[in-house]
Amino acid sequence: MNAIDRTTSFIEALESIAGINRLDFSIRRQDGTFIRRDLQFLDHAGINKALPFLRAENIRKSDVYFRPAQHESWPLIFLDDLTNQQAVGISRKYQSWIIQTSPGLHHGWILTDRSLSLNERYSEQSKIIHMGWGDKGSVSGEHFGRLPGFKNWKRGGGPWVNLISSPNPELPRLSPALSEDTGIKSVSINKVSFGSGGDVSESGREWGFVCGSLENGIDIETVRQNLENRARARGKKNPETYARKTVIKGISHINFN
Repeated sequence: MNAIDRTTSFIEALESIAGINRLDFSIRRQDGTFIRRDLQFLDHAGINKALPFLRAENIRKSDVYFRPAQHESWPLIFLDDLTNQQAVGISRKYQSWIIQTSPGLHHGWILTDRSLSLNERYSEQSKIIHMGWGDKGSVSGEHFGRLPGFKNWKRGGGPWVNLISSPNPELPRLSPALSEDTGIKSVSINKVSFGSGGDVSESGREWGFVCGSLENGIDIETVRQNLENRARARGKKNPETYARKTVIKGISHINFN
């Protein structure tokens, strides 16, 4: 099977198995610039139109990425930088696609037993990664993965991105523990105070804010963005990373305590 057929076959499988019929694409050129304009929320016609352009960019040593359309609900969770052992373990435990991105590293797309919103995908990714699976830096619920049938120019020599295994229908799909229908109503961000009991440091108060917000059902992305804005305003180094990691830790704290 040639590169074009590998890509087409994978995209068709996403729809036939997971019902995913709209994709977002992203291109990273050698100079570090990203191209996403006119490559988001593409249907069949849009995907077919975009693929020759993506292929031409990849030939010029641009990296090509994809994800199920960002703001839709899909029954799929993404994991990045899986080792050989982790990839095999996941493929034997759950229905999943395992994609080799370079020798020894893989992406995993785990099927779930129901469609998940962006926030739910974020939460489920966080829990799985908290248990030691995948790259902590790739938790977002909207992360891009590499597309089979293209080359990975980030790695020396540009190895092919290959589909290693497809969902085994005899295995279960992951059953998420979280549900949007929790009975917890969202509250205004202004109604959640910064505070963490005895810790009155800035980070301690922000930790209290994150946990309190999550417990009150406030949207995960809203919590992260508010924390990032606050951290940036007080001069915190790398506020985006700080906010993301703190929210991930908060989700784990809420779920496991």
